[in-house]
This record gives sequence, C-alpha cells and structure tokens, in this order.
Amino acid sequence: LPVMFPASASDAITPGGAGDVPYAEGLRTSYRSPAFKAAFPFGHGLSYTTFEFSQLAALPGAAPGCEAGAARCLQVRVANVGQREGREAVQAYLQFDGATQ
Repeated sequence: LPVMFPASASDAITPGGAGDVPYAEGLRTSYRSPAFKAAFPFGHGLSYTTFEFSQLAALPGAAPGCEAGAARCLQVRVANVGQREGREAVQAYLQFDGATQ
C-alpha cells in the first residue's frame, strides 16, 4: 500500500480545525515528503532472509532487457546474502523535478 506509518507525531500531516482541512502539501504527502521519517521503510520485515542490492544503473530505453518503447530502464543486481532461500521484488519510487509536476 502507498502509505507510511510515521515515526513520530511530527512526521504526519495534521489536519486543520473548525472543519477546514487545507490541502497545501500537494504531492508531498506521506512517503513522498522528504521532511517526514517513516517508522518502517517499505518492505520492512517481509522476508526471512537478507538481500544485498548493488550495481544500480539507469539505462537508455533501447538497452537489452528494457521494455519496448521505454524512455529509461533501471537495472540492479540483487543477491541473497542470508542463510535462507528467498525471493525479492525490487520497487523503484521516482520523483520528477518541479518543472514536470
């Protein structure tokens, strides 16, 4: 789910009083805000083993392994470095610069 459990009360958006709730934060809500700290990062505690991520690269969309028509493609090496078998689904969260919001 695209929600965040705040680490403290200061890491949450506080609604206004008297029935008015201004939506001033725009896209900077929950996990999208660099000002808020999450109590648990995404995927926290969902595995019985440990994974290591390395060799992250942004490739042109035409690179081998990229979906046809993609503008860019991300590639990352995932290694199970734990003592149990396991699988990992890599998730990427992108943020566009101010000109594209």
